[in-house]
Amino acid sequence: EKMLCHLTKFKNLSRKRNGLSRTMCMAQPAKSNKKRVILMYGAGLSSTSSIKYFLQHAKEQNWELKVADKDINISKEKIKGYEHCASAFVPNLENLEEINTDIKNADIVISLLPQKYHDKIAKVCIRQRRNMVTASYVSEKMKTFHKEALNSDIILLNEVGLDPGIDHMACMNGMEIVQERQGKLIGVETITGGLISQEDDNNPWHYKFTWNPKNVISAGMGVAQYIQNNQIKFIPYNNVFTRKRTIEVPGAGTLEVYPNRDSLKYRDIYEIPNIPTFYRGTFRRPGFISAWQIIVELGLTNDTFRITDSETMTYRDFINSFLFYSQEDSVELKLAYTIQKPLDSPDIERLRWLGLFSNEVIGLPNATPAEIMLDLLKKKWKLQPGEKDNIVMWNRFSYEDPVDLRVKQLITWMVSKGEEDISAMARSVGLPLAIGVKLILNGDITMKGVRVPIHQQIYRPILKELEDYDIVFKSEMKTGFPNDF
Repeated sequence: EKMLCHLTKFKNLSRKRNGLSRTMCMAQPAKSNKKRVILMYGAGLSSTSSIKYFLQHAKEQNWELKVADKDINISKEKIKGYEHCASAFVPNLENLEEINTDIKNADIVISLLPQKYHDKIAKVCIRQRRNMVTASYVSEKMKTFHKEALNSDIILLNEVGLDPGIDHMACMNGMEIVQERQGKLIGVETITGGLISQEDDNNPWHYKFTWNPKNVISAGMGVAQYIQNNQIKFIPYNNVFTRKRTIEVPGAGTLEVYPNRDSLKYRDIYEIPNIPTFYRGTFRRPGFISAWQIIVELGLTNDTFRITDSETMTYRDFINSFLFYSQEDSVELKLAYTIQKPLDSPDIERLRWLGLFSNEVIGLPNATPAEIMLDLLKKKWKLQPGEKDNIVMWNRFSYEDPVDLRVKQLITWMVSKGEEDISAMARSVGLPLAIGVKLILNGDITMKGVRVPIHQQIYRPILKELEDYDIVFKSEMKTGFPNDF
């Protein structure tokens, strides 16, 4: 059964959504006859679903879309066939006067630019009193704009994508259900992963890039932090991938999990500072995490030094340079001894499949180990045309039931499958943002200041509409304290 917001005002709607009638799921007409201009900075991967949403609803919502990107051909391709309600141009992000003019002529601004530009765009939005939406994390600088945004009567809505974004919304919705049941919340676990679909899983790593490859290389860097049964855990980078968990997710199968960097800060963000257990993690299919631990342990993801002769070095030379010296032993044998695994172990075979024992020349001049690995993995883990991805999100809310005093578990999960023309990742990042823009323009989100989607007036309607796009949470209840963590 779909997990909906279990509040009285949504119960009738929930019944209609689960039945034959879908009239209430349709986009509502604009609340204003005035043409509203949406200015979108950036036309990269994450923009695809947003642009499609804006174009499909432009007529009924009375929208005009302006897409600003350094590559105007990409922008024009994405609005092709909708030139009557959309246009493209190349912005000059170094010219503050031009940015001022562009934003002044818009009703709302979206920034899908690199993080470094968000603050500049936000400052102009404050000056011009224009609302702004982004899928990126709230930077420390952005936080300082809160009072100015309030004074300008605008919202700077951040983190309204997938992760961050839908993860926040699903957590808040789950905690809201526990609160309705008057339960005492004692644990929140939230795990997300972008995976290759099972039908296109055709390599021994069971993984392909579905988003920014650099994020995979840097995953786990720093210290992972979480709290478990009132005990804070700190895991340094070299051990992050040794702390894996296994979870069975309906529709996705058996998955492994490694901890994210800093789960502790979310206790304050979600206003549960004293919760005994709080954990955030990332999904991978079985086999990935143990093999990736070898790469981390050897130092192949190090980005702090450069290898001067990397251009002429082979991959075999590269991995050998991180192993002990021996005239007699092969590279494979030295690796097996270092990691204490047999030569024919699945993890060593995964490294072999990557080509790390090959005599192929790297060809990258003066590169760091991390850059060499990134270049190699882009070739080996590339998502091929026609291949599809999956987004998997799983949450568990443990609480003490006030009626029978037993521990209960509310478990929610979502498996969203990509299509040939658009990935599940792109859809899950772009749609929440687009829906958020609509809600702001139509006056359904009235909050001001620097915000993330942890407030009911933001996450309820977004989660509700996302169900129309195969982003649906299911749920089950269990009794007893979790014994798998």
